Amino acid sequence: MSRIFLFILIGVTLLFSAEFLFTNRTFVYRDIHLLQYPGKIFAISCIRDGFLPFWNPYIQCGSPFLAIPYHQALYPLSILVYSLPFAFGIDLFVCLHIFLAGLFFYLLMKDQGLDLTASLFASLSYALSGIFLSTGNTIITLSSATWTPILILFYLRSLKMQSIKYALLSGLVIAMQFLSGTPDYLCLDFGLLFLLTMSWSIHKKSLFPIKSFLLLVLAGIGLCLFQMLPFLELVLLSDRMGGLSFSEVSFWSLGLYDILNIFIPLGTAIPSEGYIFPYIGQKMTTSLYMGILPLILAISTPFWIKRRFLLFWVGIAIFSLCLSAGKYLPIYSFFYKYLPGFSMLRDPVKAMHLFSLSASILAGFGFSQILSKDITKRLILFSFLYICLYLLFGYTDTLFEIGSRLSLPYQTTLEETFLWKHFVTGNCLKVSIILLGYSLLVYLIYKAKI
Repeated sequence: MSRIFLFILIGVTLLFSAEFLFTNRTFVYRDIHLLQYPGKIFAISCIRDGFLPFWNPYIQCGSPFLAIPYHQALYPLSILVYSLPFAFGIDLFVCLHIFLAGLFFYLLMKDQGLDLTASLFASLSYALSGIFLSTGNTIITLSSATWTPILILFYLRSLKMQSIKYALLSGLVIAMQFLSGTPDYLCLDFGLLFLLTMSWSIHKKSLFPIKSFLLLVLAGIGLCLFQMLPFLELVLLSDRMGGLSFSEVSFWSLGLYDILNIFIPLGTAIPSEGYIFPYIGQKMTTSLYMGILPLILAISTPFWIKRRFLLFWVGIAIFSLCLSAGKYLPIYSFFYKYLPGFSMLRDPVKAMHLFSLSASILAGFGFSQILSKDITKRLILFSFLYICLYLLFGYTDTLFEIGSRLSLPYQTTLEETFLWKHFVTGNCLKVSIILLGYSLLVYLIYKAKI
């Protein structure tokens, strides 16, 4: 592996993490301070006293603790939280997972034959995307999403080389994901591996992919049985066992208005009192923006490179968008009714995790073609479209009309509503300027090459 890549990735990670890693600031949004901090503090006190936290006596009349993966009590990387001062341990824990996500994605793209710069671009597109970083509002989802790229890498090697070793390594990653505390993301990755298995098996007319998939499932379950068995015993006593109502499982669905977030940074959010507050739409994933250049390249790549491998990821991107729509499209309702266990999972928008993964892969392949394709006109066109959005949102009441048709957050003031309009229009203008800068740079590079 090139040392240059490591230096760049470490530098970018530290630069991004500096605000919380080297100051007295830390994470407080959503479940972190309400659920995860108290649980981690309890686990730390028990482990430092020399015993495992099987039972938490401080909730109601007592409740199981170690049986719930959510607390990450047995997750190996929790050693950082146990051995360091609490606030710094949490901050370093998050920083390390951002770095690992970039590292694993880089290895995945290098394994697909991309050069250093394209692999680095793809890895940063994933690790610094709004979708991946938004999972940090619960930490456990960030932990689980970190391991997905290396899981795909090992499994693809298993299929290409017909290797039992890499199937077992995939099982090891599955175990790490389960211990990280997010069964929802693990189920999404299982679904992705299943689709990859079926696609590979049909294309190669071989049964080995199916055998490899079954082996990684058995290996993954076997390696984390010490956590899975008490968890399953607890699930049998949970109210989720009978399935949740459709309205409950589909509550955080990706609406049509949420599409603004994909193309405009924080397009449905209000910057209020130093933090971002979601204005309309779902509030599970606060940012769906992954950068305008990765998005343009992800859209363009299938037209530039005709490969079955890339068509698969185009399909995954489209499928994840449809699944994220939840109650707004019939596909989620179909799975809810007919797929066993699906009614126990909540929040369809979590499927955007697969969109982030597939779009970053496509963007990496697109970046590898950027010097051989003159995309100046395409970038200028997108810049013009963002200027049109700026004029539309800035000088008409279109945004207000969108908000008026939706249920606004509790106690939203008129001042915050106008702040939202100013924020969205400003971001449209900024993206347009960035695109013009990209177009000039790409034009100069392309002309210099020819």
